[in-house]
Amino acid sequence: MVQLKGVYNHGDIIFEEKIASSGPQKVIVTFLDEPSDDEQLSSYSFSRSRNSLKNVSAIFSAAVIEERRNEL
Repeated sequence: MVQLKGVYNHGDIIFEEKIASSGPQKVIVTFLDEPSDDEQLSSYSFSRSRNSLKNVSAIFSAAVIEERRNEL
């Protein structure tokens, strides 16, 4: 048995890698509950992110550095 990862999109399954096959093969397809990377990226909105951060007055990189220092 071989396991392959892929993405189902509009009736097609696109596999992440190819395998050699000598003919038709029986398969089992399982739909995962988690969204694929493509779905996560397609739902990302720069305008929503900018709107969420419009009231932040700190420099983001400085805030990240300070947060990481506090974790040490």
